[in-house]
Amino acid sequence: MRVLAHVDLDAFYTQVEVQRNPSLKGTPVVVVQYNPYGDLRTVKPSDNRLFPDSNGSIIAVSYEARKHGVKRNMMAQAAKKLCPELSIVQVPVAHGKADIQIYRDAGAAVISVLSSDGAICERASVDEAYLDVTAGAQQLLAAAAAAAAGGGDAAGDALQAQLGAGGSQQQQQAVDDAGAQPAAVGPLLPLPESIEGWHVADAAEPGAAGVAAWWARPAACWNNDELLLAAGAVVVARLRASVAQQLGYSCSAGIAHSKILAKLGSGLNKPAQQTLVPAAAVPGLLGPLPLPKLRQLGGKFGEELMTGLGVSTVGELAAVPLPRLEALVGLENAAWLQRLAQGKDDEEVKPRTLPKSISCGKTFRGASALTGLTAVHGWLSQLATELQERLDNDRRQHQRTPSQLTVSIDTLAAAAAGPDSAAVPGASAAIVQAAAAGPAAAAAGRATPQNWRAGVAAVSRSTPLRRPVAEVMAADALKLVKKWARDRGQGWKIIGIFISASNFVAAPTGASTLDSDSCSTASSS
Repeated sequence: MRVLAHVDLDAFYTQVEVQRNPSLKGTPVVVVQYNPYGDLRTVKPSDNRLFPDSNGSIIAVSYEARKHGVKRNMMAQAAKKLCPELSIVQVPVAHGKADIQIYRDAGAAVISVLSSDGAICERASVDEAYLDVTAGAQQLLAAAAAAAAGGGDAAGDALQAQLGAGGSQQQQQAVDDAGAQPAAVGPLLPLPESIEGWHVADAAEPGAAGVAAWWARPAACWNNDELLLAAGAVVVARLRASVAQQLGYSCSAGIAHSKILAKLGSGLNKPAQQTLVPAAAVPGLLGPLPLPKLRQLGGKFGEELMTGLGVSTVGELAAVPLPRLEALVGLENAAWLQRLAQGKDDEEVKPRTLPKSISCGKTFRGASALTGLTAVHGWLSQLATELQERLDNDRRQHQRTPSQLTVSIDTLAAAAAGPDSAAVPGASAAIVQAAAAGPAAAAAGRATPQNWRAGVAAVSRSTPLRRPVAEVMAADALKLVKKWARDRGQGWKIIGIFISASNFVAAPTGASTLDSDSCSTASSS
């Protein structure tokens, strides 16, 4: 059995901005998007980015602002009516679009701390990660066993160093309340002295009191999986404390035996808190959960399942007989869905602290949609310039270089007829295609190779990346778009374009490296 955690940084963009401008600490803060229809001049991270008159769309909300009813996706001035003292910070702007590099860098620093204590770390996004802390939990239990077996002061000291302190007042109070004898109470592992912000998903009481009571159960009530989960909670708390101490950021976490349950757990109690999800809590946690709340069942696939099966919650999906599931999505996917509805997820935490790809993109709303290759070339040049800057930085830090260039295009579906973007007729066909794509596609948040956003079709094309230099990447990307445009004929509209570099390999060293090419190219542009 594994013990996994999902770590989610709390209102991360606002935390980054508060750290850059300490005068905002403790005050309501939002981060807003730039105005794509307004002034697209460069706004550096170091510039004054407090824009009290901005009416940008809110993309991050501090917890102080949430108390006033401010929410994501609100317009800034509407939020200011709810909270007149609201500070509005705009994201930096570069290359005619949002520049979120300061948030990427801050997230990378957090990943470095999370992966420094032996945990297997998988970076899931700018502000979240999955951890496998099984090894650390097992070591902690081994230290507890050695101390209990009379391993002497050294063993006891080693255990206390990891726990902070054992036999806390909270645990003793729970023991006293239960009227039990200390020798018959609790697991092998003593309760850490500080459990502020801890929760157990199925505890009778919230917070530390519930955790202490759960921990103080008679030893006969514990099983090995729960022992491992408890030890994992200690490891995760230690990692969260390291992030706070070293970087000043708060984060919340869920600790469970699967990714799906850890992800759910991290959102139950925020900010700066963590929630254990033991097996006994799973039915009560998943049963009433709306189906789209599972990341694997979001989007069109989840909608089609709800329509085809007449279900709306995970509990209702779990009650669907297997033969009915098999008739709808096939044998393999039916078994996967049934396990998913029971909270069983075999997906492992993959050791990845670096992104598998680096991408830049731009969305074009309404009349700004691209309808000609000249405009496409201009934006590809902007995106390629940004991509080169990020690739140069990535190479300096991680000594790697990409070997594949991909262009992804979002078009209005009605103008994107063709084999790559044909609409799928009917709900049943959508489910069949989603099932054929398999669990991996669903886990990635897209049920089929289609982009299922309403009225939008997505197309991707790839080519070997010859050189990570802006002019070369823009030219090669344009060739891919030209071929796509020829195949589509007249009348296309591009409402989003993205270029990404992937398939990283070790960068060559020596005088012939691309660093000199990159520098000369940048200086001549």
